[in-house]
Amino acid sequence: MHGWPSWAELSADMRCDNFAGSIGSREALARAGDLETAGYPGVWVSESVNDSLATCLSLVSRSSELRVGTAITLAFARSPMALAYQGWDLADVSGGRFVLGLGASAREQIVQRFGMPFDRPAARMRDYVLAMRAAWACWRSDRAYSYAGEFYELRVDDARYQPKPHEKPIVVHLAAVGPAMTRVAGAIGDGVIVHPLTSMAAFDALIAPALRDGAAQAGRAVTSIEVVMPVLAASTDHPRFAAHELELRRRILWYASRPQYAPLFDAMDADAWAARLRRTRDEGGELGPHDVPDDILHALAVITDDAGLPDALHDRFSARVDRMCLLYNWFAGSELEQRILARFAPADPRNS
Repeated sequence: MHGWPSWAELSADMRCDNFAGSIGSREALARAGDLETAGYPGVWVSESVNDSLATCLSLVSRSSELRVGTAITLAFARSPMALAYQGWDLADVSGGRFVLGLGASAREQIVQRFGMPFDRPAARMRDYVLAMRAAWACWRSDRAYSYAGEFYELRVDDARYQPKPHEKPIVVHLAAVGPAMTRVAGAIGDGVIVHPLTSMAAFDALIAPALRDGAAQAGRAVTSIEVVMPVLAASTDHPRFAAHELELRRRILWYASRPQYAPLFDAMDADAWAARLRRTRDEGGELGPHDVPDDILHALAVITDDAGLPDALHDRFSARVDRMCLLYNWFAGSELEQRILARFAPADPRNS
């Protein structure tokens, strides 16, 4: 028993969004209408080679009801004030459809790639979000901005740098791998973005307790925190299933061989296996997709035939997750895509 009655009660309401990945603005302009026409209630974008916020602007400008979020925007590659301005504008232009999903990323990415500080990421993220929210509160009430936190001290006295007030909601989700960041999400986030390599065992052991703890410390109802999860899935009926299975194994292998993701594998009793992979990688040894055992593959990915996939996704995630999205959308434009969307369509479209 995972002790998660709050979200179990919401199982009939889980949504299936689209995961578009790190697409650029040009592609987003072309795809936004198609996603809305297909019936997706929302779309999530990441950033590796594109700016996630520019992509979101393209998506909201070519859609009318699509919920548009980032999973993730690299928080520490930007100052909180710069991101506060961008989030403010996107919330306004989208009519409140925008979700700012923030992630810490990894030290080498933030320090080496972006030249920005990276230390105590959970504590820094808390201060970062509070600094942004302080700016938004001041802008809504037409007040001068001043914030003094553990990591950030910001002040804006000049009214020329204060945007026009608006009342659109600005939703902030935090991506979390381990308990520390999940507690921050529970305390101050509107939602948590669960890592796609989180097994249900790891969710129950790491995510759920930390989210409850963070919410309790802040005096919040845990049910008010939206749980979003990109998920791994494949159909054995797909003509390219063998290639899809290899790709799933490669992704699992990459994460399992990185020490920062060790807690996810420890929680599913795969710690010895993951430690062996890390040693092999550190020693310069070769690792391949077939180093991923079948039981680990199936614990992390939903794999079945076309007929069973919609229900299998529901059965695995609906008691824990409010919104899922397929990390690899190998079913775009297919009958199976429509069956998956139909399985998770709300009875009342206004609740999407």
